[in-house]
Amino acid sequence: MATNYSRILSILEAIQSFGNITHAAKHLFITQPALSRTLKNEEEKLNVTLVDRTTKPIQLTYAGAEYLRGLQNIDTATKQLVDKMNDISQSKSGQLSIGLPETLGTLFLPQLIQLYTTKYPQYHLQIREMASTQAAKTVIDNQLDLYIGPKPIKGSHFIYRQIKPIHFNLIYPESLSVEKLSKIERLTQFQFLKAQNYIGIDQTMITGLLLNQFFVNSNLHIRPWIQLKNFQTILQLVNKGLGFTILPSYYQSIGNHVSAIQISPNLLSSDLIIAHCASKVNTPEMFAFLNIMKPLFGIKADEQLVLRND
Repeated sequence: MATNYSRILSILEAIQSFGNITHAAKHLFITQPALSRTLKNEEEKLNVTLVDRTTKPIQLTYAGAEYLRGLQNIDTATKQLVDKMNDISQSKSGQLSIGLPETLGTLFLPQLIQLYTTKYPQYHLQIREMASTQAAKTVIDNQLDLYIGPKPIKGSHFIYRQIKPIHFNLIYPESLSVEKLSKIERLTQFQFLKAQNYIGIDQTMITGLLLNQFFVNSNLHIRPWIQLKNFQTILQLVNKGLGFTILPSYYQSIGNHVSAIQISPNLLSSDLIIAHCASKVNTPEMFAFLNIMKPLFGIKADEQLVLRND
């Protein structure tokens, strides 16, 4: 018998069924003295009497019946746990945890969750929405499986795939007098903004860090009047005429009283990526998630480079 509890469980079940020590021992293919010794040792250990030996047939005492019921519950739970571990080892069940920016989640997360849970109901999906720098760090620290978001500026010990390029728009209130442009293609076209309020993205967001680096490297000397994490709040401030901003072009809800000018990717661009820690091996749950993302974003995984961001 595999464990001590399973041995005494079998003995108590046999005694309950046969009402006789000899018959119980024969049923279990052990000697009567061995059964009696095991039973006596268990009673001494628990300091209770498990079997009433004065009755014919013998029967379990109240303590014995309660002990048997408890052991049966343990046995059932143990078997369920073993089955669960077998399912996990054979990829019949598992969990996938994903970290991504809050501003990104509203764009495609509902559809992703629906597709993934419908096609792979055996996998539990855990989503953590947080600032992109924090989301990336939790994946690097192996606290989460996958990161989805803008590519970090600095090396991040990532293995990643590009989902799509991130382009940017200059977004400004209609009350601001701006030269009519279809696209900003030269740095000099930003000069008029120096006298305007720039509503920036918080530096806990990778996009905010990217824009700050862009301004510094371009010598534009544009400083944020205020910095916020929430893109919708930023747009509301622009909509009220309080300043201009620069946001990823995938964020389409720009409001009624604002206009947008595309910024040339040659000046400013990034990548939306799906990544995992460089030390982590791809799991079946991760491959399943990539299979869901391929048609949604037009990813051709067989043609796509798997890159490092060390």
